[in-house]
Amino acid sequence: MKELPSGLAVYKTTPVFTEKTVPDGLLTDHITKPGVWGRIVVEDGTLLYEVPAEGSYVLTPEEPGVVAPTVPHRVTPLGKVTFFVEFLRGSDEVAHPAADIKL
Repeated sequence: MKELPSGLAVYKTTPVFTEKTVPDGLLTDHITKPGVWGRIVVEDGTLLYEVPAEGSYVLTPEEPGVVAPTVPHRVTPLGKVTFFVEFLRGSDEVAHPAADIKL
C-alpha cells in the first residue's frame, strides 16, 4: 500500500460509518480528485480495502488505509466495523467546497 507523502494536512473528515451505514458509493469503485489523498481510519473491526491496480488489504485500528489521488478503490465491511475517512492535501492548496470523491 502507498504511504502518505509528507506535507499533507487533513482538511475534511467524513462522519463515522458502520457496516450498516456505509454509503453505497464507497462499496463500489470510486476515486478522489487530483491532489486529494485519503486515510481510511478503522476505529473497531475490520474493513477490506481493494485497489484493483495494487491488491487487497485488510484494514484494522492498527492498520489504516491510504488512498492515492485518482486511483480507483472500494471498501467492504468484514463484519461489524466503525470507520471514517480523512481527506488530505498539500497545506498550500486552497480548500474547495465541492465533494472530493468521484463515484
